[in-house]
Amino acid sequence: MAFIFNLILILDIQLIKHYYYMTLQTLFLFVGIVLGYIKIPLEKIIKTNTVELSYVIPFESSIDLIDLSVTSYIDNMSNKLYRGNISVGTPPIEFNVVFDTGVSWMLIPSIKCKSSCHKCDNFFNSSASSSFKSLNQEIRVDFGSWNAIGNLGSELVSTKEARELSVSDQAFISINNDKGLENLGADGILGLGYSKLSDGYPTFLDNLMHQKQISKKIFSIYISDNKYERESAIIFGGYDLPSYTKNEEVKYVRVLSETGYWAVLLSKLKVGKSILKSASVAAIIDSGRSMISVPKVDLEYIHKKIEDQGQCIKDSGDLICDCGTSYVIEDYPIISFTLGSEYIFTLGPEDYFLKTNKKCQLLFSQLPISNYWILGDVFLRRYYSIFDAEKSMIGFSLSINSKDEETPILMIMLIILSTVIASLMCIGIIICYMKKNYEKTHPFNYQRID
Repeated sequence: MAFIFNLILILDIQLIKHYYYMTLQTLFLFVGIVLGYIKIPLEKIIKTNTVELSYVIPFESSIDLIDLSVTSYIDNMSNKLYRGNISVGTPPIEFNVVFDTGVSWMLIPSIKCKSSCHKCDNFFNSSASSSFKSLNQEIRVDFGSWNAIGNLGSELVSTKEARELSVSDQAFISINNDKGLENLGADGILGLGYSKLSDGYPTFLDNLMHQKQISKKIFSIYISDNKYERESAIIFGGYDLPSYTKNEEVKYVRVLSETGYWAVLLSKLKVGKSILKSASVAAIIDSGRSMISVPKVDLEYIHKKIEDQGQCIKDSGDLICDCGTSYVIEDYPIISFTLGSEYIFTLGPEDYFLKTNKKCQLLFSQLPISNYWILGDVFLRRYYSIFDAEKSMIGFSLSINSKDEETPILMIMLIILSTVIASLMCIGIIICYMKKNYEKTHPFNYQRID
């Protein structure tokens, strides 16, 4: 009997892990057999259609770049930066850019930028392009630790993929001078934020929609982990859950659109079992930032809670922890983010640490201001993200990069329910067996009553 009970539990847990919606069907089938009938469920196969006019652009890794075709998959060797290619002007000049959800402007280095800007491979010459239009304005962009100054203009901007996306009159800044972009690792930036941060000028996503290049004002981002072969990608006009997610379950969180950023409410943060009470802030989802950046007070709290679980030292502001001598990476706590008011997203130590030999570096950095957080690529590697500008929502789904699968509440409830039902069934069978055995050993003696 114990063997049957264990077998039921093993089979049930395996079904729940992969197809938890099958659990109740399995239980009903078992109950049906006991009660004398069998109900065989029919599987419904649903054909899914791709989103009309959706589009995929592969990224390149910022280190060890290889000249590959668009259908080739590459490894991300650095986990620090992701970039892709666009062409600007007529005739087109190709630039590698960071697709940045934390910025709204498109910024491209001009030929005046050769001696006063970050290291670039390509430069824009407005006089050599027949499609360039000057907007007669100088613009300065400030964002955190960097700034750029340049001339505002508009141009023809295209992607270089199988089905070319092309928008005309795209407003952009031709950079003449910048500061703090020394480690950008790309020619420029293609901003994917809201137009509120670009002085009302339409963004690249706005123009894709207005010029009917896509049918829905949506884009989604998958960024790879250096341990996985599938290339990073941005999809304009749609998303691809089967290719980039584990369970295809999407949790949508409302955007705080009044901020002008792709920002959501971070209502709670837990490091292990400890709650950071001051974490009710706006969190910007930023594909252009490699780390998770937080205010000083919050960073000190996180450092302390992680240090409590292991052996760590601080080196130039970075937290370096032992991950192979006295402690292993699994000894460190899980960090839980409650976004919006209900959805919990977790990062394990294998997500928030950069492990080198027996040392682990915490991938959190300090922000100079205290009114928001930035969730960068450390977060986006674990969660495939859908940016829906039409509904002002961001959807998150567990990425194929993740090392584990989150357990939905429904799955937990089904485990408990199935365990209870299986236990009751076993108890019922035992009672029936004991009753029959008792009747055999204690036969009832009938006596005639005259």
